Amino acid sequence: MSVLKRLLLLLIWISPFSWAQDSTSMSLLDNRFRIDQDVQSVSFIIHRQKSSEAAILVRPDGQKYYAWRHPNNVTWYQQPDLDIVSIEKPMAGPWQALGKISPHNSITVLSDVHLSAQQLPQRLYQGETLKFSAQLWQGNEPLQLAAYLSHVKLKISFTDLTSKPKDGQILPAIVLAEFFDDGQKRDERAGDGIFTANLKVDIPPGRYQATIATENGVFLRQLEQTVLVYPTPLTYSFMAGETVKDNSEFVAKVTDDQLQAGSLAGHIAVKGPSGKEYIVQGTTQDEEKQLNLTFPAMDKVGRYRWYGWLYATDNFNQRELIFSLPKRSFALAAQMQLTKDLQQLKQEELVKQQQEKIKQQQLAEAKQRDDALLWLIVGNSVMVLVILIGWYGLRWWKKKRQHKSDDLMLP
Repeated sequence: MSVLKRLLLLLIWISPFSWAQDSTSMSLLDNRFRIDQDVQSVSFIIHRQKSSEAAILVRPDGQKYYAWRHPNNVTWYQQPDLDIVSIEKPMAGPWQALGKISPHNSITVLSDVHLSAQQLPQRLYQGETLKFSAQLWQGNEPLQLAAYLSHVKLKISFTDLTSKPKDGQILPAIVLAEFFDDGQKRDERAGDGIFTANLKVDIPPGRYQATIATENGVFLRQLEQTVLVYPTPLTYSFMAGETVKDNSEFVAKVTDDQLQAGSLAGHIAVKGPSGKEYIVQGTTQDEEKQLNLTFPAMDKVGRYRWYGWLYATDNFNQRELIFSLPKRSFALAAQMQLTKDLQQLKQEELVKQQQEKIKQQQLAEAKQRDDALLWLIVGNSVMVLVILIGWYGLRWWKKKRQHKSDDLMLP
């Protein structure tokens, strides 16, 4: 065998086991790849033939990992034509994937994938909404591999630390938001590896542990932070007009010194039955702590829905706050219909009063009958008692008189 052929065979044997700490795409003989000893975490993206069974991973020592059976340091995300397997502290050496691996796609190996996220404010307010971002990294570089990112599902959950669970009980976590990298809503750019959540703090005040983790087990690691949730520092109300000819009022008030005076602003929208939308915006001035917004008379009778946002500035660290107001509804009637309804209500009230009066009269008459019957029973009882006493008294008197007569007749 020539020297050139020997070198070629040697290169073919060595290449499957060479592996860098960056992402590596491979379409190799026997689907083999090597993990270095300094790698702390690794993810395998294995493309399979469509609708085939999940691949099998073989460790350097021969132990096999299956989608349904693997150690706790392994997560396995399975799709009809794809496996994403993540391993913490993998064994160093040559690994192999077994199965119907797609010949048109490569096996991708990602090392040291980790998650970073913004630091949540230590002081959150019940009802506030904030933009919150997290990002996946590979080493020191942002991870932008679409085949991996498209399957990542992140969530942020809050666990109440003020509750005291019973022995063996696990505190429930409340999922408040999911992260997206689709360029929609508050996410700036699709597929850039930056996941964005529209986090609404819709939980009671208290001390919580916030946790960012994957929903579908694409990777194991998670981030945790302790935060405090304070009561909502403002109140608001919407006072709808009684008819379409009346104005409607929205009022918001700062309830304490947690918000800067004069920083309160609002954007309130009302959508009518015809689809027409009425929008009113406004801000407070100087030291004002109350915001008043007036809606002009609406043009249609029927049911309306209102919603909006309130904006303010935190007094402690000058953080800009957004409070998303939930959708609520109210109804407007025509003036003629309102008059008719009022007349009907008055008539119903009059009938109700008459019925109540008759009921009271019937109760009074029944009471009189009961009282008369009671006195009759008492009177009869007294009369019977008097007769009995008289009868017993008469008998006693006759007996006594008889005894005296008998005494007089003795010789």
